[in-house]
Amino acid sequence: MADDWVSKYFGTRKREEDKEAADARRMDLAKAASPTLFRDLALRVQRDVDSFQKERSDTGIKFEYMTPHAFLVRQQKYPAVTLEVTLSLLCVHYAYTFQADHASDSETKEGDLLMSADLQGRVQLKKNGKPFTDHSETSEFLLTPLFDYATS
Repeated sequence: MADDWVSKYFGTRKREEDKEAADARRMDLAKAASPTLFRDLALRVQRDVDSFQKERSDTGIKFEYMTPHAFLVRQQKYPAVTLEVTLSLLCVHYAYTFQADHASDSETKEGDLLMSADLQGRVQLKKNGKPFTDHSETSEFLLTPLFDYATS
């Protein structure tokens, strides 16, 4: 009887250690994949901006790479809007700056998409725990506020 709790204790410890090891492995996989995931997301955003430009040839919305870990999408004419997206370890940070005209103050809205991986190395971005299914869905999430404001 007395040995039962000791066996339980070591069983619990083993499960905790296994979980910690799996969490560390998932984090390592996500870190290793993050530059590729970010590059692929940037390419998708650029493609979607190009598609938007083709549909509305009068817009001044431009995509710009800043570094391998950052890109911008902006419209400089009023209503002016900028989306800056940056990669930091396991987080994709996005920040919008909106300005209606030269006399108005700018407004900023920002947030984070968190990166996660499973033990097979499949990496995805999540917002508030909800995963995006692919880069198209993430691009839509990022670009819709910018397109809405730019065309208002």
